[in-house]
Amino acid sequence: MLVFARQSQRVPAIIAFIGSRGESKTAACFQTGDSEQLAGSENVTANAFWTILLHMPLMSKKKQPFIIDEDLGPALKPYLPADSRTTVECGVRKGTPDYPFILDLCQRKEAMLVTADIEFPKHIKRYQREHNECCWGLMLLPGDEAKQVDVLRRLKEGKIKLKHPNDPNFRFDYARHDNLFVNLRADPPQVTDLCDCEWEDQK
Repeated sequence: MLVFARQSQRVPAIIAFIGSRGESKTAACFQTGDSEQLAGSENVTANAFWTILLHMPLMSKKKQPFIIDEDLGPALKPYLPADSRTTVECGVRKGTPDYPFILDLCQRKEAMLVTADIEFPKHIKRYQREHNECCWGLMLLPGDEAKQVDVLRRLKEGKIKLKHPNDPNFRFDYARHDNLFVNLRADPPQVTDLCDCEWEDQK
């Protein structure tokens, strides 16, 4: 399925971030896959590269397609990526059934869904089985609006640490492409894989 192909899209984002810090040689080495030059250069070390990578913001300000479910209020927008839009802003009528229409929308927009509806993890698993394709991730928030704002604010301030299930460095830039379930309702917050790919069953 598509998750491996999506993960390759991490590379331009990392390169752009490194380049923005003036580390053009590091960016060039990473882009070409020249790990020996990256590790052996007098000016660029592997440790420096990983230091840069670890300082990438957990949730960057750049535009990313996030869809905000209609059960959430507008107060959340400042804490989400710049391109976050509500389902209504995307042209979906209020009261439209969640399944399959909201997930159809997320697939068209290649967007992570942000919701407080605890039924969506099951909806996504069902959708993936029936359509034989990966979705674009899910962020599940607490039911109370004040708690929603609080957890997103603490996340943005770096006071909440999230762990990628298959990678030591979690970033929301990656979570959408990797089809992850970011459960901010859980205490502590948890990140798990939503993918139901056939190759995973063969591991």
